[in-house]
Amino acid sequence: MNDLLGKLRKSQQRGSKPRCHWITHGTPAEVSARLTALACPFAEVAKSDHWMPCGFDKLSEAQFHRVANLLAEDQCRQIRTWWFRIYRGGLQTSPSFDIASTCTVDGTSGLLLVEAKAHVGELTGEERGKPLKLDASNGGRTNHDHIVQAIAWANSIFHDATGKTWQLSRDNRYQMSNRFAMACKLTSIGVPVVLVYLGFLNAKDMSLGAERPFASSDEWRHAVLTHSTAILPTETWDRRWELHGRTFAPLIRSVEIPVDRPCDLFKTQAGEHSPQSDTAQQVAPATSGLDEAAPDDSKCSLNGKHVLDDNMGAW
Repeated sequence: MNDLLGKLRKSQQRGSKPRCHWITHGTPAEVSARLTALACPFAEVAKSDHWMPCGFDKLSEAQFHRVANLLAEDQCRQIRTWWFRIYRGGLQTSPSFDIASTCTVDGTSGLLLVEAKAHVGELTGEERGKPLKLDASNGGRTNHDHIVQAIAWANSIFHDATGKTWQLSRDNRYQMSNRFAMACKLTSIGVPVVLVYLGFLNAKDMSLGAERPFASSDEWRHAVLTHSTAILPTETWDRRWELHGRTFAPLIRSVEIPVDRPCDLFKTQAGEHSPQSDTAQQVAPATSGLDEAAPDDSKCSLNGKHVLDDNMGAW
């Protein structure tokens, strides 16, 4: 076992968790190039940006009610007010993301958010709603009820903007629901968002028992669309939208990387039937000659064709 994997709990040493740490492990130039590949062409991550986790040195995932290095304190306060009816700090949690990074979107400071899965069960297991403990405190029950209001607000914003039915829910597919709701809230406080659902392909370490890793980008894409169709319009994915006057781009991406060593070559795929079906963005290991900023849009190509604005819409 790689010594770095030993920094994770034993239950976290396979699947999507260690791979997310490998993506954010390395020099700032290497990490920013990988993250830009995930978000290309909608966002750029520079060496000077900040991300969570940070390789195997800083393992925490981002929760936006308390991430001073990714948001301003006033923005964190607005997230707290929206998500919690009663906030006392401590162990209270808000939606977290496998990877979160500051970035630049349309010349504005934004956020790249990544939700990652390595096998089918990781996604289908998220069909449930948010559980409430039988012995939950009065405050816990109050906050549980308040989440319904927070998500309903996001549904209203999405519906008014798109003219389509949104059914994000506390009680159905809660994880994906709260990811989209959080992205909506972030745009409302002035932060453009690129939300990436990332599938790790051929994760052989997950081929145990009933677990089945994703074999192709098309299989991953199909799984995400099947999972999401109950709560949001299919045409939402892989396009750039305007929400609260800010960019919101929800993307389906996939990548194949090992579980036990750094990424030597990073290749992202969108899937055969996606609007960016030819996407194959490769990022070689960084060298000392890299520019200060991560690759710009001119370096994001679809089999040699530059990505233009034909995948953009307006809400």
